[in-house]
Amino acid sequence: MHKADIGPTADAGPNPSAAELGRRDVWLREIAAFVSCPLYDREKLLAGNHIVGPAIVKQMDATTLIVPGATATVDPYLNLLLELP
Repeated sequence: MHKADIGPTADAGPNPSAAELGRRDVWLREIAAFVSCPLYDREKLLAGNHIVGPAIVKQMDATTLIVPGATATVDPYLNLLLELP
């Protein structure tokens, strides 16, 4: 059985625009209103990309809402790290 070779990837910088799919209106309870949020393709996010909420990250098996004031950063192993204010 072949073991997966997982290693860090090079930092591509903070700009996630190459992964942006468009925008979607989302109801945010925190402000009791719809907000137009950028929508990102999780598979296209690269190490070092940084997203400021509100935003949505879409992938095959999950959808992540980055709430207003929170940030998400892709680490060298392509994990999405969320930080709340």
